Amino acid sequence: MGLKAAIKALREPENNDAADSEAFADFLAALNGNGKVTREIARDVPGCSGAVEFIAAQAAGVPFRLYEMTETGPREVTDDVRTHILNGDTNDLMDATSMKEAMYMDYLYEGNGYAYISRAGNRVDGLYYVDQRSVAVNKGTHPIYKQARFLVQGQEYYEFDFLKLCRHTQDGVTGHGLLEEQGQILALAWAGMVLQTNLMKSGGNKRGFLSSEKRLSQQSLDALKESFERMYSNTTSGVVVLNSGVSFKEASNTSVELQLNETNQTVQNTICTAIALPPEAINGKGTEETLEIAVQQAVIPLLTKMEAALNRDMLLEEEKGRKYWKADTFELLKGNMAKRYEAYKRATEGGWIDKNEIRRREQMEEKKGLDIVGLGLGEVLLNTKTGQYFTPNTKTVTDLNGTSRVVDGAEGVGGAKGAAGSEGKAAPHPSAVQTPSPEGKGKDEGLKGGEGE
Repeated sequence: MGLKAAIKALREPENNDAADSEAFADFLAALNGNGKVTREIARDVPGCSGAVEFIAAQAAGVPFRLYEMTETGPREVTDDVRTHILNGDTNDLMDATSMKEAMYMDYLYEGNGYAYISRAGNRVDGLYYVDQRSVAVNKGTHPIYKQARFLVQGQEYYEFDFLKLCRHTQDGVTGHGLLEEQGQILALAWAGMVLQTNLMKSGGNKRGFLSSEKRLSQQSLDALKESFERMYSNTTSGVVVLNSGVSFKEASNTSVELQLNETNQTVQNTICTAIALPPEAINGKGTEETLEIAVQQAVIPLLTKMEAALNRDMLLEEEKGRKYWKADTFELLKGNMAKRYEAYKRATEGGWIDKNEIRRREQMEEKKGLDIVGLGLGEVLLNTKTGQYFTPNTKTVTDLNGTSRVVDGAEGVGGAKGAAGSEGKAAPHPSAVQTPSPEGKGKDEGLKGGEGE
């Protein structure tokens, strides 16, 4: 039995266990042979479509920023038309969010997501989503130097003409999706849904048999048969009156029904495991922590894939190494922003990193005067570039040689002015200053160099 015949048998099962079992087995046999689970079948399985749509929708709303490396760190490039095309208007009928969502769904289902890059010379002027099912890839045969040509409706294109998103790829142009890797479990789930649908069409009535204490006349048998046929056709209220000691005994679940009941509990878990998504994220039982895990394990890796694709296909050769694309996950990760900022606070107060290091981590340009770390719970600040210490309560700056000077607060934090300070006079090192005696007289022993000689 072929795939189409097996599907037909499942849709129109016979009223006996053997027929159901045979149809079910033939369906799986067809899949193991020449059959293939289609995207339409996969989308009918809630555990699969829900997981795919969750990841694609979450990732599609994330914009991408273009950055350029400068002497002071990364600087966002805001006047590049490519950022507008990628995040706003693609110059196609699809907006950027819809285009990315379609690519991500193709990537998860089929293993490939494609968009044609329209160029005017070296300038990108549009992105056009291309259904991966309409793309044929003609790959070269060399085991090391890989080459490929793309065919779309008979038209040949080069590989650099496309933005390519490939899942579990071994050649950079084609990948493997859930339809291929999880075909059997998807077929099993879909077959179960078909059989359950047939059961619901009968009103959910169970199979069974009638027993009587005495032999019934043919007239009584015909009347009982007619009553049960009306009940199972849902044309009446579903009530059957049993006379003459006749009783109904429900048959036990068939082997197929038992198998389906067990399978339905594992299908969603299997699909979610394949794409690193916690099942609780889509079954309504997820907590804030669960959603954070889902984003970190399933959405962020997809965005990282897209970053790599953009850096490969949406940059000129002379731009590579100097410019790069980065997903702006600020909104996506806002749920754990408080945790991240609290970690930054502890790091700066502990003297582990300075504020410009934080800005670089957050893809922000450095600011003058922020190359400082807190020492001693913020009572002493270290300028990591000049090697000078600033003590706010005494308004003194001390270098590594022990020379100190009195400055104002701005000068102390930035370390921008010279040793003269605000009055051009050097201040004694704090270790050389002695506490006045009770008589109010100071002792000036040991103040060598303290008066700026």
